[in-house]
Amino acid sequence: MKEEECKAWQQTRAKGQMRFVLTNGVAWALPMLLIMLYINQPFAGGWFSKAVLVHLLVWPVAGLVFAWVLWHLTERKYHKANGQLQSTDDEEKEQ
Repeated sequence: MKEEECKAWQQTRAKGQMRFVLTNGVAWALPMLLIMLYINQPFAGGWFSKAVLVHLLVWPVAGLVFAWVLWHLTERKYHKANGQLQSTDDEEKEQ
């Protein structure tokens, strides 16, 4: 992770995990829901068919899970990079 990416992630993480998961989960789930509703055409059985209800349940949950995993992967990457940046700073101070 580059220094600019670290700074951007610091700003994002300052807003909190819950906000990140909700905004990014919805940003991913809504287009996926619309695409899958178009592709699978679940409304053929009516507005309240089992297929529609499954889509309306699965995609928001999948979006939240996706965003939660993304948060944790980025956090791991950030901590790894932050440790490398700190060790580089410590080496420069020693010299």
